[in-house]
Formats: sequence, structure tokens, C-alpha cells
Amino acid sequence: MVTAVTQPEALKVITDSARNSGSDAHVYGRDFESVIASMDETHMEFDYKGYKNFNGLSLPLTGRHQIYNASLALRVCEILIKKGADINEEAIYSGLSGLKFEGRLERVLQTPPVILDGAHNPEAAKSLASAIKELFPGKKIITVTGIMKDKDIEGILKPLVEISETIILTKPKGERPASTDRLKECVENLQPGGSHKTVKTTGSIAEALDLAKTIWKEGNIILVTGSFYTAGEAKEALGHKGVLSGLRE
Repeated sequence: MVTAVTQPEALKVITDSARNSGSDAHVYGRDFESVIASMDETHMEFDYKGYKNFNGLSLPLTGRHQIYNASLALRVCEILIKKGADINEEAIYSGLSGLKFEGRLERVLQTPPVILDGAHNPEAAKSLASAIKELFPGKKIITVTGIMKDKDIEGILKPLVEISETIILTKPKGERPASTDRLKECVENLQPGGSHKTVKTTGSIAEALDLAKTIWKEGNIILVTGSFYTAGEAKEALGHKGVLSGLRE
């Protein structure tokens, strides 16, 4: 069992379950860990310490939360190596540096700057909001969001509302998306005493992007999030092909 969970209650449940089933437990921060050496809006450099040290690793993803995902993968590689798997150091370095992961803090347009992220649960939205604040301090955020109706909508919207100056509520194609009326009601509930954020609604992702571009001013960031379907449809609307067919959440 390999985990990067840090919440004490959740970690206890996981480690107790591993112990009760006779499984080895490998816990981030205790058995392995990483330190970020540098990070910008497109990639990070980091050092890993586990059974051995891997220094100067490069990852073409950004956001501090990605360090946990990369560290989990590295620990699994180390465990497999101990069990006889033929994984060499060069493969580890090149595997991380050559990673392609669409829809995770992915910059798909330079001017205006459009960032896509498929955050579709509260924890992912919190991590996204923290990353945006760290990577773009002082920037005004125009958020385009469409969320599936079976998700924790308020939980996803809460951190997004906190970082946004303007929120454009929309919906991707299909039957699963929540209505913009429901999204708007949730945003209003998150701002008791009257809305102080600019909230707009559109009927499609393409319309939302067009609206965001008309609102955009130099120094602003356009963030598209709330669902991989929203991010994928936005990416196709911006000229990328064959994105939607491979999406799942």
C-alpha cells in the first residue's frame, strides 16, 4: 500500500487496513518524500528521497499537489525494482520529464492566457485554487466553469469563487452537466449578503470562452475548470482536435 494521504483520520484508516490485511505500508513523509527545487507555470524541478535519492528530476506539470503524484509513482517504481522489475534510472528520469497529461493546469493559449484544469471534486478544486494563487500572484482570474450535476457542486465552486474576480457559468454538451441556474444558485449561496463577484452565464463552452475573451484585460488569467468535459470541450473550441473522445471522470 502506497499513499500520499496526509489527513490524520484518513491516513489512520488506510494504514490500519493495510496492517490488518498484512500489507506493507509506504507513507509519504515517513518512508519517502520529495522537495521542490523550482516551479513555474509550466513545469517543476524536484529531488526525491526514498530507498535511494533521485536529484534533479523534471516534471512538465505544475502545482504543488503534483509532487505527491510523482512521488507515489517513484515509490511504486522502487518497490517494483526491489521485486526484480527491470526499471533503470534513465527510464525514471525520462518517464517523468516526457510525461503528457492533458487538462492539468495546462496552458492552451498564450494571449489571452487560457489555463485548463479538469478539477471535478472539492479536493482537486482546492489544490487548483492554491496553485493558481501561487503561480499567478496578484493576477485577476476570470473563471469559466461547467460541472456535472452528480458532483459536489458547492464543494467545487467554493475555492473557485474565492480566487475569481469574474465567474462565467456554462455547461458542456451532453445530459450530465448541471444547469447554469443551479450553478448560479450555488455561487449565490457561497456569497451571503449579496454577490460581490461578477457572475455571468452562457449556454455553451464556446460562448463562455468568447465572453471571457471580451472581458479579459492585460494581466488577467482565464481559467477553465470544473470538469474534464468542460476542459476538453474548451480545448477543442480553441482548435485542438480529438480531445473529447478520450475523456472520463
